[in-house]
Amino acid sequence: MRLHLGTPRRLLVIAPHPDDEAIGAHGLIGRLRRRRVAVRVVVVTDGAASHPASPSWPRARLVAERRRESRRVLRRIGVAADAVTFLGLPDGRLHTRIAAARRGLARAIGHTGAALVVVPAASDDHFDHRTVADCAATLRRPGLRMLAYPV
Repeated sequence: MRLHLGTPRRLLVIAPHPDDEAIGAHGLIGRLRRRRVAVRVVVVTDGAASHPASPSWPRARLVAERRRESRRVLRRIGVAADAVTFLGLPDGRLHTRIAAARRGLARAIGHTGAALVVVPAASDDHFDHRTVADCAATLRRPGLRMLAYPV
């Protein structure tokens, strides 16, 4: 499948967890950065549920490492660390913080002035991914194009 996106001036990628931006939108981000499109990424959850109760990866260490990994991958494709925002909402329990997620996403969309926002597909199997897709859908406005990616 070939997408015809043109060259938007600004792209916002919304990732439910740290690493979803790399898994779901890495190629798109890289291609648009090569075209000098300004890219911002918002990571909604803290990523702490990936290793619950791990003695090797306590919560604080895991959250910090997942943020470092996201920044490192994004830096390699041209997205600076200051273009990445972490909302830090609870991984696996995002449905308990829908209002906070919606506020954070609305702020990010307004702040970037993005005409193209990339979000997870509403049909995704992961509950946090569907919650993010639902929150983003409530923020649609004229002139804002949303593109869903599978994660």
